[in-house]
Amino acid sequence: MHTWHWHSWQELPYLSCSLLSQFAHGFFTQQFSSHSLEDMTKILHQEASVYRLKQVHGNEVLTPREIEYKLSLGGDEVEQVGDTILAKADGLIGEQPLQAVWTASADCTPALIGDVKTGQVAAVHAGWRGTAKKSFLKLFPGCNLKEANSKIYELPWDRRFQEKFTKFPKMLQFN
Repeated sequence: MHTWHWHSWQELPYLSCSLLSQFAHGFFTQQFSSHSLEDMTKILHQEASVYRLKQVHGNEVLTPREIEYKLSLGGDEVEQVGDTILAKADGLIGEQPLQAVWTASADCTPALIGDVKTGQVAAVHAGWRGTAKKSFLKLFPGCNLKEANSKIYELPWDRRFQEKFTKFPKMLQFN
C-alpha cells in the first residue's frame, strides 16, 4: 500500500506518493499558481530542465527532443499560451536524467509513470475513460517504458482533492 506525504516549501503545501519514492516528483497545489514551473522544478532538483505541453485531449506523447523539434518548426503543432509557445500533445516521456516532465489537470487525471528498471519517467494527461482502461500505457510502444516494470500513480479526482489541486501541474523527473 502506498502512502501520501505532505511537504512544504516556503509554507506552501505539495504532496508526494511513496509508490514513486525513487523518482523526484510532486503533486503541487493551486497555492503554487504564482510560481513558474522552473521555480517549482528547483524545489525537487536544482539542475533539472523543464518540459511541458499544451494539452489537447489527444493521444500523442512527445519526448523533450521532439518538443524542441516542433518548437523549431512552429506552425499548427504548437500554440502560444501566455508568453510561452508550447508543443501540442498529452504526454511527455523523459529521455535522460534531469528532465522534469509536467502535466496539468482539472477534471482529467494525471498519470505519473516511472520504470524502476530503466529509470525512465512519463507524465500523461488522460480523460477518465483512458485512465480507467489504463490505455495511456499503449501510448508508449516505441520506448523502453515497460508496464511490468512501471510504478504508476494516478491522482484520484474526487471533490476533496479538486479543492486543492484543480487546474494545477504535477511533475515527475528522472533522479
